[in-house]
Amino acid sequence: MVLPTSEDEDAEMEYYEVVNPEIIDKSGEISFEEGCLSFPGVTVAVVRASHVVMRYQDRTGQSHEKDFDGIGAVCAQHELDHLDGLTFLDRVSPLKRRLTLRAYKKAQAQARLDAEEDGQAAIRWR
Repeated sequence: MVLPTSEDEDAEMEYYEVVNPEIIDKSGEISFEEGCLSFPGVTVAVVRASHVVMRYQDRTGQSHEKDFDGIGAVCAQHELDHLDGLTFLDRVSPLKRRLTLRAYKKAQAQARLDAEEDGQAAIRWR
């Protein structure tokens, strides 16, 4: 997986590669409104560890350990979940997941209808 080298939004973004990551220590708790490209437009408050220590290898096989705090810890856990076949919706209650997925599907259906109507309007306008 690929992670940013800085959490500073004003800094020029650089990334590093993380191979075979595993969280070897975690502490604290943070609730963060997460979103994901897997579910465009959806955000949900997810509770995660506020501090994690990740062991990983770089592309040459060199082992590393890195501490992540705050949003960096959230991002590291979120991306590691993807490698484990999970999404942020797997980290919320079943009720919150059902309600969120229902709203997401409804919004997707409406977007398709809107797109079809826009397409029909464009055809009629010609």
